Amino acid sequence: MKTTIHLTCIILLFLGSFHLTAGTYSGGTGTVNDPYQIATYADLLELSATSADWATGKYFIQTAHIDASASSTLNGGLGFLPIGNLDYKFQGLYNGQNFTISNLFMNRPTEQRVALFGYLWGTGVSVQNLGLLHVDISGSSSVAALAGYNRDGIIENCYSTGVIKGKSSLGGLVAINYEATINNSYSSCTVSGDGFIGGFVGVNNRGVISKCYSTGSVTGLSSLGGFVGNNKASDTKAATISHSYSTGNVVRTAAPNVKIGGFCGTNELKGAIQNCYSTGSVNFGTAQGFLGENITNATFSGNFYDSQTSKQTTGTGATARTTAQMKTESTFTNWDFTPTTGVWNIQSGTYISYPYLQVFTYDTPGATPAVQPIPGLCGIIGNAGTITGETVVCQGQQSVVYTVPEITHATSYTWTLPNGATGSSTSNSITVNYGTSAKSGAISVRGINAWLS
Repeated sequence: MKTTIHLTCIILLFLGSFHLTAGTYSGGTGTVNDPYQIATYADLLELSATSADWATGKYFIQTAHIDASASSTLNGGLGFLPIGNLDYKFQGLYNGQNFTISNLFMNRPTEQRVALFGYLWGTGVSVQNLGLLHVDISGSSSVAALAGYNRDGIIENCYSTGVIKGKSSLGGLVAINYEATINNSYSSCTVSGDGFIGGFVGVNNRGVISKCYSTGSVTGLSSLGGFVGNNKASDTKAATISHSYSTGNVVRTAAPNVKIGGFCGTNELKGAIQNCYSTGSVNFGTAQGFLGENITNATFSGNFYDSQTSKQTTGTGATARTTAQMKTESTFTNWDFTPTTGVWNIQSGTYISYPYLQVFTYDTPGATPAVQPIPGLCGIIGNAGTITGETVVCQGQQSVVYTVPEITHATSYTWTLPNGATGSSTSNSITVNYGTSAKSGAISVRGINAWLS
């Protein structure tokens, strides 16, 4: 009996073991002047397994891109073991130096705080300059790409892409942000579960979020927001979100829950949302364009949402505007569009767009393939050129081709034909058949841009 118990313990330790002595990495001693160097997948596993290195005052830098595809086979299919947990919180400083970790896998459906960093804790903790690409992360609650629970820490210049799944408190980048700060970060993860779900953060509890955005869709039952599921303050401390936006769709999977909004699910007590906007569709009601539910003393200022793309006619906490108005700088009163030194940019002229943040480097208009596209970018349609084709035809004549030079920024074309003539085309060329009773008349064409219609 003793032998059997001893062997079982060995297996459990192997699946989720922690080293209580310092780890061995590609370099460094963990000090501010000589940080530990995370250069390989093996280094990442070492950090995951070495709780002794999660203590206050430990410094890490990432020195290369890391492919974590092999994490899908770890720990009997559970995947990567989060860095930091309820017993041993990560209290150090991790600087990704603008490198990425790709294909990180976790499948821990009964566990909480499932993310690269399960638990960040302390006023000295920070994660910065790190990208997480193509994550596939599942858990029970507090599930996200970068941090499951961020308590008092600072996250800056980080981003994530991929898929997040769980039950409650789910976010594309951070699940729960408690009295903590997130700046200059974004997520395009799709996030799905039951409740308290946001495309960027699940629950912002007395935290501060500024100059961030999300583009992934959000699916669930209640307290769903394109950007944040729940923005929650206390009687003494506010929860503030400013200068941020979301473009992802919000999908309610079942009735009767109503705490669903294009940007925020619920905003409570002294929760404050300022100078933010959303454009994603909301598949519930007609008054959920920006916020699902506002609770006691929550405040708003300078917020907007797209009434056409959201399919919502009204919305608490924000002003409804058409797509064309949302792509016009004058709509956003008191927003800072000062070139280079301000907060926002917006395209006007040859191209138009929704506002976007100056702290990020977006794709140049017209660039392919798209990597970090400007939100809502579309080109102003140019003038149509001369239509070429036969100008003298007979009644009953068939298969007469007319063509117009491609119209700048047109995504489709609408042709108008004389009475008795038939033909259909959405391109810059059309084949026309004239009936035996066709009348003389003009052929015209106009360019259409789907984003401007």
